Amino acid sequence: MSRSKLNEEKVGNRKVRSPHRKENGSRASFNNKSNSLAGADRSRIRKPHRKGRSDFFGDIGSVFCKRLCIFLSVFCCVLAVLYLEVQYNQASKRQRQFYTPIDLPTVIGHNGTAPEQSPELFWGTYRPNIFFGMSHRSPHSMLFGLAWVAFDGHSVAFRHQCTNDGGLKGYNWIEHDGRNYGIQTIISGNHNITVAFVKRPNTPYGGDWTARISVSPVNKVSPFDTLFFL
Repeated sequence: MSRSKLNEEKVGNRKVRSPHRKENGSRASFNNKSNSLAGADRSRIRKPHRKGRSDFFGDIGSVFCKRLCIFLSVFCCVLAVLYLEVQYNQASKRQRQFYTPIDLPTVIGHNGTAPEQSPELFWGTYRPNIFFGMSHRSPHSMLFGLAWVAFDGHSVAFRHQCTNDGGLKGYNWIEHDGRNYGIQTIISGNHNITVAFVKRPNTPYGGDWTARISVSPVNKVSPFDTLFFL
């Protein structure tokens, strides 16, 4: 009797304990499911929040780029309009200046620079910005000029244009009547250059002219070359 009772009690205890284990297992699985669902819900909640931030900054960047493009296009259009306006005004001024000359008689008449009209003025020292140069008064004149090369032991100086640099001490016309003759002196470094020209107006084609160039050292003799070119 005692053994059968003990067996029945063990079986009953087993039957009673198994529902508790099942309940504990179901609770654990439920807790795991609830935790997984909660994690999924959290991830679902966070993802839209981050996506919304990126969209917000992306929208700001796109709006800024659009506004910048619009501003630059408007600015370029304004500059183009101003440039065209300035060009139009300058062209209109040039047209008015060209087509509305002063209503006065001209100083030199038609064909007034021909050698037949004023042979004594046809040839002269009319070339500007050089020390000495001869030309005539026709639109396509022959040009003559003076150039020289001086060596002072350290450097070579080539002179042609009328400037004050390169050791030039002075230059001036001593005599010139504007028509028939002239004498010029040039002091360049250690050399004195004298240029003289004379014309003969009583010949055809504006007269003949002759130029003479002489060079003398100031203190010591140094290499010096002159060139009278056409």
